[in-house]
Amino acid sequence: MSDNNWSAQFSVAAGSVMGREHARLQRNNQDGVAVRVSPECIVAVVADGCGSGRYSEVGARLGAAWIVAHLPRLLAEASDAASLAARLTDELAGYLRTIADGLGGTPEVLHDYFLFTFLAAIVEPARTLVLGVGDGVVSVDGVASWLDAGPDNAPPYVAYRLLDDPRLAVVPQVHHDGATNGLRSLIIGTDGLGELEARQHEPLSDGRLSGGLQQLADDPKTLANPSLVHKRLCALGERHRRLRDDTTLVVIRRRPVHEVQS
Repeated sequence: MSDNNWSAQFSVAAGSVMGREHARLQRNNQDGVAVRVSPECIVAVVADGCGSGRYSEVGARLGAAWIVAHLPRLLAEASDAASLAARLTDELAGYLRTIADGLGGTPEVLHDYFLFTFLAAIVEPARTLVLGVGDGVVSVDGVASWLDAGPDNAPPYVAYRLLDDPRLAVVPQVHHDGATNGLRSLIIGTDGLGELEARQHEPLSDGRLSGGLQQLADDPKTLANPSLVHKRLCALGERHRRLRDDTTLVVIRRRPVHEVQS
């Protein structure tokens, strides 16, 4: 492996499927996902639009795309992880304000289009960071942290910054800050994955067990063909009637040494 293509030692896969409840109501998948792989780093974002927002997938997808474009720059300029999380959230809110103002900037516009949570991961040669606003799941080397949505299942949303309401506190969190050396797998996902974890021991319609979150990272087939992660989510939702909520994840996994060197 060439030194100027460090990221080739990792496999990256993403998947996003509409939850069965949204399919029943003929609504869109309100999640967003974006991934950018460069020789220097890997950036991945999942975003979860507010269920009561009529078009919150618009903000979720724009936000995910904006973050993967700007997170490497912000990391290079940040003094520490906490200041990076704060500045990322501030600049993202500014970006959303610009778009919202063009649509009138009313509270109704913000609610309809721009309420979403996010989790962002950046993997560099020395350091791996995960940060975000709101709920979801972060799993590092098989150890998962399920993030609380808050009272009444009402997580904070970045766009609350645009409402100037002190009751709607938006505090970005750093969920992981560790060395990349030795990292085997990293998963970030929206809260729709909770059903997969909770029902992992229940048989599917074909009698097999679905397995929990980590099986999506451990399956050797998905390492060889990353598109199978998305197909697996589709099968769980459509064929086996799992995944009530929209479900999105990104899996970053270290390749075996022999594959990297070949």
